[in-house]
Amino acid sequence: MRLKTSLLNKIHALYVARGRKLKKASLASEKGLDKVLREQWSAIERIELEVILTQIRSLKVGIHKLDKVIEEPCFLPSTVWLK
Repeated sequence: MRLKTSLLNKIHALYVARGRKLKKASLASEKGLDKVLREQWSAIERIELEVILTQIRSLKVGIHKLDKVIEEPCFLPSTVWLK
């Protein structure tokens, strides 16, 4: 989760550096992430944002997979690992 937060902060910093306002909460949705690339950016900024957005989406998929496994009834509690 720290990596995802760090990436979202990087997007926010790019907005602020350009004098634009952005609520970080707007980046929580897919719609908010898509909106980022609809803005006007330099070529380097656009590439950086594309990479960041790809990483955020990948992290979201991974986190979702982990959540599904953790929620399964066959998932062993951490106390089993202490033996």
